[in-house]
Amino acid sequence: MIDIPGFSGLKKIQWKNLEPGMIIIAGAKINDTVPPELTLYPVLSLNLIMDLNLKYHFKKTREVIVAQSVKSSSSEKMGVFLRTMEKKLNDFNHLRKELKSQKEDIFKINNLEYSNFLHQIHPIINSSQTILNHYNSFEVKIKRVKTPSIFYEEDREIKSTDVFSNRVIHEFNFPSEFPFVLHIGLDYSLGMYESGKLKSAIDALSLIYDFYEKFLPSAQIKVYGFSDITNILQFPFSERDMERKGKSFSSFYKKILNQRSKNIPNFVLLLSDNLPENFMDTVENAGKLKRAGVDITQIYLDFDSPLSGTESDEKRKAVAETLGGNQISVLQKEALPILALEALDNFLGNLTLANKKFEDYEFLEFKKEVVREKKLDNPKKERNIKPFQFKKL
Repeated sequence: MIDIPGFSGLKKIQWKNLEPGMIIIAGAKINDTVPPELTLYPVLSLNLIMDLNLKYHFKKTREVIVAQSVKSSSSEKMGVFLRTMEKKLNDFNHLRKELKSQKEDIFKINNLEYSNFLHQIHPIINSSQTILNHYNSFEVKIKRVKTPSIFYEEDREIKSTDVFSNRVIHEFNFPSEFPFVLHIGLDYSLGMYESGKLKSAIDALSLIYDFYEKFLPSAQIKVYGFSDITNILQFPFSERDMERKGKSFSSFYKKILNQRSKNIPNFVLLLSDNLPENFMDTVENAGKLKRAGVDITQIYLDFDSPLSGTESDEKRKAVAETLGGNQISVLQKEALPILALEALDNFLGNLTLANKKFEDYEFLEFKKEVVREKKLDNPKKERNIKPFQFKKL
């Protein structure tokens, strides 16, 4: 998700051993500031090395971290890769900071303690209507481990050295990047429009699209508006992009069956205010999606009329079970953008677990537990050093 190709890793060397063609990654700060000559990760030339020595008088024994070329990538391309990664990291850090700020406001308004995820918190969502971690295109065999997510370690800023040293994988536990198709279905029914929920859904999807553009280069995205019929939409879109009449999930499900990829996973994110009236037709076509191996999360916008224990409540669950998918009932409009992103994040996290080796994760968790136990059992003791004494002969 935030990795970059084009180099074989890092190498720590002393300043005196710098050579033309290398790129300095870290270790050259002066008063905690990177010299302006090195901010864009330039490929070192003999003249640049001499200029740095004359201007900053670096010690010859100073240790710096440099990137090493690989056979298929020139030093110039490495510089471009590194600058691209730096921008991506800045965008990623900014996104995480902004998401945390928005969540803090939501929790504050509800007088709740802060949590990494909104989809676990009532009354932000209707917990009786929440179904998660059900997917058709893969199976997660690794148990007892946290699902990778972008919402962990929110207070930590990710740096380029975190990527190079693999701390992003082993400490931050972010989802990996995989090719997949993201299908977004938007309910354009008259009820969605008149209640203002259609506008709320469109606003929420801008966050999803921004995330896709910046951090999911291997993914494809397709957006559909559905009412009585289903049309393919293009970003940016508005409330008036198609005729607003009734509601047909079946029309949307059929369109997905025709538009899905048969070679890579398909994840569907559907936003609506409720099920259509033709329940049996919806269930019949939902089963076809499951058999086709399509993964789906249906998000219901229940801002004004939350369901609980009603017939419609049970019908929603029946559709989700037939789909082999997930559903979230959103009770607060302000939480919708983040909850939609959490649904995508949950899919990517589970897809990451499904593609990881069981032994690797189990051993990693076992190793962490052993380290924790050792620290508890063997706290550091202060050494009492006795003064030196001459022995009597």
